[in-house]
Amino acid sequence: VTAILNKGEISGFVASKGDHFFGGKWVKKLEKEFKKRFNSKYAVAFNSATSGIYAMLMACNIEPGDEVITSPYTMHATASSILQCNAIPIFADIEEDTFGIDPQEVKKKINNRTKGILAVNIFGHGCKLDQLKKIAKKNKLFLLEDNSQAPGAVYKNKLTGGYGDAAVYSLNRHKTIQCGEGGVVTTNNKKIYQKLCLVRNHGEAVVASYNIKDIVNTIGQNLRLTEIQAAIGYYQVKKLKKLNINRIKKANFISNEFKNINAIT
Repeated sequence: VTAILNKGEISGFVASKGDHFFGGKWVKKLEKEFKKRFNSKYAVAFNSATSGIYAMLMACNIEPGDEVITSPYTMHATASSILQCNAIPIFADIEEDTFGIDPQEVKKKINNRTKGILAVNIFGHGCKLDQLKKIAKKNKLFLLEDNSQAPGAVYKNKLTGGYGDAAVYSLNRHKTIQCGEGGVVTTNNKKIYQKLCLVRNHGEAVVASYNIKDIVNTIGQNLRLTEIQAAIGYYQVKKLKKLNINRIKKANFISNEFKNINAIT
């Protein structure tokens, strides 16, 4: 952080064609680290995970009036991001094993207006992602993962965040890895990656210079991460394994102390 301040370039972004459209040195280092840690082809850093959820939805070409099935048992940003896209959040109940969205309840909510599923991996657990992926594929829906509370979690021998078309990770104050405020979206889909970059950084300013023909949902915002935040986040994510072990140890202690209290599940 001191080196960044001494250099004086606190943000590396410029909203015009060129290398700086994609951010500065530390933003790119953070994204590279996320790709490596979470086995993803692409990663895009944002100023918050809430911004990341909004950008994921926009990158899946959501339109006004579309319905997105999501969990009612999570932080409100998951549903409010759908509303910000002029779409409609449809709540499917959770199941009691992981507190994740119940695949059987999801099936009941699908209709001809349904565009996708936004699953939430909550409390460090993956929801039933294999079943949700099958449902999404069968019905030609996108599947997005809010993985803010489960970085490094494993579900059926595969990292959470790797089941859907894209996943968001949070870097805000009480998450496992943090830089104050921030988020990162990972994806293996090149088209989603490109649109994420446009939504993050005033995409309408560069569609002509980048010769972009599909301009649906490319009007962008300023959802950019600073170099200072990115540098802090970079060193935090490198400590992820250690930080997760510490949290698991504390969670096991609490579970063990409470196990004989029938009123608590």
